[in-house]
This record gives sequence, structure tokens and C-alpha cells, in this order.
Amino acid sequence: MFTFTMPSLEWQKIKIPKKSGGLRSISIPNDELKEVQRAILQYLYNNRELRPSAFAHGFVPNRNTCTGVIRHDRNADVILCMDIKDFFDNFPVEPIKERLIASGIGHALVEDILTACMLEGSFPQGSPCSPYLTNIGMFETDLMISAYAKKQGFSYSRYADDITLARLPDATGELRKHYKFIFHGIETILKNKLGLRLNHKKDHEIWLRGSEQRRVTGVVIRKDGLGYNAPKRMRRTQRAACFNLAKKLESQNGVPFSEDFAAWQQLYGYVQYFDYIRSYSDEDVAGADPCIQSKPFEYLCKIFKPEKNVKENEQWKQIA
Repeated sequence: MFTFTMPSLEWQKIKIPKKSGGLRSISIPNDELKEVQRAILQYLYNNRELRPSAFAHGFVPNRNTCTGVIRHDRNADVILCMDIKDFFDNFPVEPIKERLIASGIGHALVEDILTACMLEGSFPQGSPCSPYLTNIGMFETDLMISAYAKKQGFSYSRYADDITLARLPDATGELRKHYKFIFHGIETILKNKLGLRLNHKKDHEIWLRGSEQRRVTGVVIRKDGLGYNAPKRMRRTQRAACFNLAKKLESQNGVPFSEDFAAWQQLYGYVQYFDYIRSYSDEDVAGADPCIQSKPFEYLCKIFKPEKNVKENEQWKQIA
């Protein structure tokens, strides 16, 4: 039987930079509250009745950006990307509460879980539980969106508030010039089921025959249909970091300083991430990322000996 003592419900509001510019407000629970929320999250993970839908790939054990992207055909003529507006702030509590109770959790414990995980009636970004609770609440809506997408000839996946649709290879009907009606169809489902809307400023169509990278939730789908890569700019940045660190170590006669270990760990983590994404590709292109020059990287490996001194970090597989 899962129980916990209700901690002090104290949160700290901070602002962090957005990738697109501007600042994002998030609320961080105090240490005691965060520890309780992590225990709650583990309890929810272990409840088989509360598993998210097969279409949810963000903040779900053994799923990530890659598992979401590979649900779609690599040679899709068009990929539709959309963003749910203020997802965590506006997500309703009732669908989550209903699923928690339906899973067999007692009413009193459900109320305690929601009290410990909510702030001012919403599921704040910064809480360990918010992504998983909203995944639970999206279960029926995911099924409805998937059915709608399939009817229109598209596959569907979701990573938190990011929705992706890709045209199926056997889709019937002529390829259209644009698919604005699908964005509005998805929004109708979200609005009727959960009272949510899309941020139409982020509505995006990516075409196979266009010049734009087919980048979906940070993963690039190769246009040759062979597999996947990390974004080109990220890979080039780490290529430069690898070259510069190797050059620095050479000037130090191969003796690293304390700051060099931190730089190496960051670089090594990125290279692991690049190789992990490529591992979902066809065998011919699934090896080491060619953007990272082998000579300086192998030189660094001899110095830092990652197989002995750097523990493999599994966390990025969950948050990628």
C-alpha cells in the first residue's frame, strides 16, 4: 500500500531562456516536496492500469524522441508539426483524476497525489510528475487524434505538447498543397475533450521535396530514407569542440587540467547521443557519426579512457 506524509507545499518560480527566444516560467518544488513527487511518480510507473497511450513518447520509460519519430514512415511526403498552447498550465484535472480512480487508487490517496503535484490548479513545469500525469490524462484524446489522423491518411505521435503527423505511404487521396484543415481538426478534438488549443504560430508543414531539414522533436529524418541524425548545427558545434579540445590537449603534452575533464564529459555525452539516434538507421549509416572527426576523437579517448573513467549515462535516452 502506497502512502506518504504530505510535505510543505512550497514552490519557487523561476524563468529560463526558451530556444525560440524569450523566457519560460517554471515552478520548482522544494527538496522535500520534490522527493515526495518522485516517489509518487515511481508509484504511477508501477501501476499497469495507468500506462500512457502507445502514441505518447515524452517522459515515458523506455520511450523518447527517437521512438516517437520512428513511428512515422521515413519517406512521408509531408510531416505536420503542431504545438499545444500552454499545455501544462491549462490541462484539466478531471481526466487525470478519473483515470487514477479507475485504476483502483482510493479517492483519498488520489486527492493527496493531486494536492502534492498541483500548483494553483495546474500541473506546473518543473514538477517531476506533471509530464506523466498529463500523459495519463491524454489517453483517450490520443486515441481520438490517432483515429482522426489515420482517416486523413496520417500516422500520429506526441511528445508532451508536441504533436507530429506524417502522411502514410498507402494514403488514399491526392496529395494536397496544404493541410490547414488537419490542424483545425486536431484542435477541435483537443478543445472538445480537454479545452485545449493549438499555438497556430507553430503550425508547420515539412515536405519531402522541400529544402528544409525534416526535423521532428530534435531528430532529423534523412531525406534519402536511410535513417536519422541529430541536427546538423548541433553536430558541427561538437565537431568544433572535439577539434579544439584535442588541440588544447596537444599543447599541454596530453596532460588534461580539471576543466578539460568537464569539457570531455560533455563532448562524450553528445557523441553518445548522436550515435544513439543513428542506431535507428539502416545498417550502412548506423555507425559512428561522420561529422565527428575520428582522429581527434580517438586521441581524446586514449587520454580520458571513457570505457574506464566515464560511466555510460542512460538519462539522455529518456529526455532526448
